[in-house]
This record gives sequence, structure tokens and C-alpha cells, in this order.
Amino acid sequence: MPGSMLPRRIALCLLVPVVALMLEVGWAEEQVPNPDSYEVFAQPKEYPDDGPRSIELDPALDGGDASPFGWHDTDGTPGAEFTITRGNNVYAYTDIDANNEPDPGSAPDGGPLLEFIFPLDLGHDPAAYRPASVTNAFYWLNVIHDVLYGYGFDEAAGNFQENNYGAGGIAGDPILIEVQDGSFTNGITVVTPPDGGSPRIQLGLFTLTNPRRDSALSSYALSYAVGRAVTLRLVGGPSTVDCLDTQESTGMSVGWSDWIALVLTADPSETATTSRGVGTYIFGQPPTGSGIRDAPYSTDFVLNPLTYDSIKSLSYPFGTGNVWATMLWQVYWELVGEHGFNPDIYGDWTTGGNNLVLQLVIDGMKLAPCHPGFVDGREAILLADEELTGGENRCAIWRGFAARGLGFGAEQGSAGSLTDGVEAFDLPPECENTGVDGEHTDTGNAAWVSLAAASTPNPVGTTAPIRFSLRRGADVRLSIYDARGREVVTLLDEWTPAGEHVAVWDGARGDGRSAESGVYFVRLRSGDRSAMQKVVFAR
Repeated sequence: MPGSMLPRRIALCLLVPVVALMLEVGWAEEQVPNPDSYEVFAQPKEYPDDGPRSIELDPALDGGDASPFGWHDTDGTPGAEFTITRGNNVYAYTDIDANNEPDPGSAPDGGPLLEFIFPLDLGHDPAAYRPASVTNAFYWLNVIHDVLYGYGFDEAAGNFQENNYGAGGIAGDPILIEVQDGSFTNGITVVTPPDGGSPRIQLGLFTLTNPRRDSALSSYALSYAVGRAVTLRLVGGPSTVDCLDTQESTGMSVGWSDWIALVLTADPSETATTSRGVGTYIFGQPPTGSGIRDAPYSTDFVLNPLTYDSIKSLSYPFGTGNVWATMLWQVYWELVGEHGFNPDIYGDWTTGGNNLVLQLVIDGMKLAPCHPGFVDGREAILLADEELTGGENRCAIWRGFAARGLGFGAEQGSAGSLTDGVEAFDLPPECENTGVDGEHTDTGNAAWVSLAAASTPNPVGTTAPIRFSLRRGADVRLSIYDARGREVVTLLDEWTPAGEHVAVWDGARGDGRSAESGVYFVRLRSGDRSAMQKVVFAR
């Protein structure tokens, strides 16, 4: 069978177990149920540790035209065809006996009023609350469908629907999601055929804690799984699913999927430097855990020092994906910094920086070539912004990518290799003087900062002159970090007047010892914004 017609199977890697606290959720049974209601860990909750379940009423209405006849319709006329967790976009059930068929009666029935209110006690084994788990999976997959529909993953783009309601594409392919699948534990698999064939998501139970944990209660796991299917449909078009099978492109699929999960679960209280570890709940980590990737997601280089060169040494494809998602997260915060955060993820792309960047990333996947590499992915997002806004966000996008080594001078090499790329932290000429701009929101004093190339020449020998500029006077901290994100020395930590400045690093650590030859990062911070450049120190 031709490669373009074969489904792609992917899995979520496993790490070592970590014991975590258990939670019990039982308060919601006291609430009065309402028609078309789902008791779930609602968006933007990422896992049960984020708080108790809530009863969501008619959530299909939030998606506008995405599900025009509701989540339980398949014929395009008023009235639900199913009162179980089955509809136009999703069919959710358990598959305990691992035969790829729904266990009898395992798709919970909400009755004529579609009331999906089921008990959940996390102190018991997941076998005790299967209806609640299946309901949570059904809710989240429909939410993801409706959100991404608004950003262009629609019928023509190859989305997952039983009935396309005359809007193009090939119908007959709602997502099949098998909760508490008996085929395996501690993992997730996704099989994605071309448009017209239903993706199949299999969720194994995770045995790293006692009692076990159900990945159907983790919106990260659900969003990641759907994201893998979405990327295969968008890159190269919906009629093929083999455009993400090179080393860089497979890692990019992982990264896009992690990133989609981050965006869908973003909270207004978070900042660019917040540590976002993914998969913490199912792997038994506390909410503050580092997650299942090599580094948590953050623009703080101490927490996450990953750059383009990191793909040469990290595991494939999950380490590769960690780097790509880190770059996208850096771009995300550049645009949120300029356009603000809108807690309504269904909002139009003009309503917030998070909405805008989600639009650009979805459009960028459509514009990316088959078998893309990191530079191809960057160029596709820049092109998406050019087509959408006339390039208004060009320099902000460049700043995000350049901060992580995918700057103007970066070279991709072959997308089939992880070792021949060349990282660069420079900006294109038209963006060179913009730096990383942002208001010093902590004090109300505007502190506009720009960090030039960390040192010229680079590599350096005995000393490294570091040039930076301030458009206004500000409190500035200028520090050197090693490649593992550990602070080596702070060169400056004081109020600094506006203008051009030069600080010199002589290769000494804070304790007076000489730094070894290697890669270091210069970090300039002012308020809650920062700029980063790499310097290679060679004695």
C-alpha cells in the first residue's frame, strides 16, 4: 500500500515514576444537573490538581459554527442521534479487552436531557469511575475540535467529523478514543489515516502511583494525542499522512502537540517565566514538577536552556520536540507581550496575542512543505503572519526564534538529520535594533532593552565584551549562565541609565575560579522581560 495511505502510529514515551499526592473530588454531586451538561475538569484545567470538576452547560455553543447541531448530532437536523458519548466529532468508550471495539455499555448514557454527571473519587482505582473518565475525554476532544475549527482546522483542512454538513473535505472520520485501553499501560498511541479515516486514540492506564491514574483525566494527554493527529493532517494536506516522518519533522510533530496542549491550558496568572512541566499528573509528579520532557516550558533559560543545537544531543523524537515547542513557546510570549492575553481561547485572532499565535501556528502548518525542518517551520510562520497581518509581527516572531538559536543566520541542513544544523542568535537587519522590547510592568517604569551580539569575535579568548542598550533608565541584571542553565556570574545588577553600554566578562566565575571553555549564555533582564545571546568561550 502506498505510504500516503498508511496510518501513522505514535506513542508517548515513559519516564521513571514519582509518588504524588492523591485528591478526592466529590462536591459536584450536590449541584443541580441541567440539560446538555458534562461534569468534567473543564478547559483550561490541565489535570485534577488544577481544581475540582465543574458542570459545563451546552459547551458546544462556545464553538459557534464548529458543531452547529451540538456534539451528539450526526444527521444535520435538530435533535441528538445519540444520548451516549458519541456524536459528529468523537466517539468515546472503554476498551478493556483491547479488541479495538467499544466494551458493551461503556459509552456512558446521558439520557434524553444529555446529563453526563457521574461520580469520581480519585482515591479509588480508575476502574471505579469509568463513566466519569469517558465523559472527560469526550468533552475535551470536542472542545479541541471546536477551538481548532475556529483557527482553520475545518472540513477542507481534513478535520475529524462523521458529517461535514456540505462544507467540503471527506466525511466519516470522527475520532475514536479508547479509554483505559487494555493493550498496554503507561502510554498513549494514536493511529491517523488520511482524510476520511477515523483516527484511533488509545489511552493506557498509568501505574506509577497507587492507585493508578487515568490519562483520560489529563487534558495534556488528550490535547497531545489529538495534536499528533492534527499535525499529520495539516502538514502536506489531509490526503497524506507521511509528511512528518523525517527526524526533524517527527520531532516537530511532538513539539506542535506539546505546544497546543500548553496553549489550551494557559492560565491568566502565568507569566513567560512560569515553569510548565507537561504530563506531571499521569507520571505521578506534583503540579510543580518538571514534567516528562528534558526541560519544562519557560522563557527562563535557567529553567529551560534548550536551543537549536540541543537537538543534536537529546532523545529523538521527544527531545527534538521539546526544543521545537520551546521555540514556539518563546514566540508565544513575544506576541502575548505585545498583544495581551485573552482567556477566551475561542476568541478571534485579533483579540489577544495567544489567539494570534495559535492562528499563525495552524496557518504555518498548512504552509509548511512536506518533510519540513526547523527553519522551514520558522519560515512558514513568518509567511503566515505576512499573509494574515502584512507582516506586522515579523520582528516579534524573529525575536522568539532567535532567542533559541533559530535566528537569521541559522542553517537547517537536511531535515533528515539532527546533527548538521547550525544555530544562530542574530536578527534580520530590519529587526536588529528592536531587541526584546517590553514594559517594566513590575514598577511601572518603561524599560526598553536591547542586547547586541554577546561578543565580537565569537568564539572569544581571554575576555568577552558584552554590548547592550537601554532606551530608558532601568534596573538591569546582566548575568552569565552555562549550557545547563546554571548561573556562572552576575556582571551587573543595578539601576542603569539610558544609552549604549559595554560590560566585559573576563572568564571568571562568581567564586573567582576560571570558567572552562564551552558555550555560555548572556542574559539581560529588566523587569519581567529578558534578552539572551550565546557566547562561546575558548581559552
